[in-house]
Amino acid sequence: MYRWAKCPASPYHLVDFPVPPKSYTQEGTKAHDLGEAMLLGNSYDESQYDEATISNVKMYAQYVKSLQAKLKGELHVELKVEVSSVSPLLYGRADAIIVSDKRLDVIDYKNGKSTVYAKENKQFSYYALGAIDTLELRGLDKIVLHCVQPNIKRKNKFDVWDTDSEYINSFRQELSEALSYAKANRKEYNIGQWCFFCNTAECPAHVEKLTEDMTDIQQLSF
Repeated sequence: MYRWAKCPASPYHLVDFPVPPKSYTQEGTKAHDLGEAMLLGNSYDESQYDEATISNVKMYAQYVKSLQAKLKGELHVELKVEVSSVSPLLYGRADAIIVSDKRLDVIDYKNGKSTVYAKENKQFSYYALGAIDTLELRGLDKIVLHCVQPNIKRKNKFDVWDTDSEYINSFRQELSEALSYAKANRKEYNIGQWCFFCNTAECPAHVEKLTEDMTDIQQLSF
């Protein structure tokens, strides 16, 4: 949601100019595949992963399994979620979902080194809303968003935020309004932190900004 809500033109831009493969995204994909195998009890080839990745993903898998055992909940791994209450165009894949008595837990694994916070996290909220729609969950009293991030510098590798259906309903409205705006302004490009997830090489907004910067530099030259 984050990128297209801020830059409505980005989904259409990426059709013509997809993001080139990057080493860290490929590493993240491998780690997620390993996490899926561990949670489902499937075999995997250890020679395909370095020791750090195996250790990190084991931390994630143990966290999820321990939480599932504690809650005695139903675990869904790499669940494809659809936010059908907003639009059939909105879907995603949640790393781990646990459904227990009037409670929903969304657990996301991050392989990067930048700290991610669970509180009001748009991605995690999106997964929660998608899980509610996809699994047709009703009467939830508690929704908990978790982030497992073994590679960050701080000692606590977990971030957790408790919320409720009221917040998720307000997020649903926010998402609906963002989608309506994006549809109505599909030619609008905007520069910001969300550009990290896009291909900026052929982006008109970035080309314009670079041209302006070069003009400023030339005017300052003696």
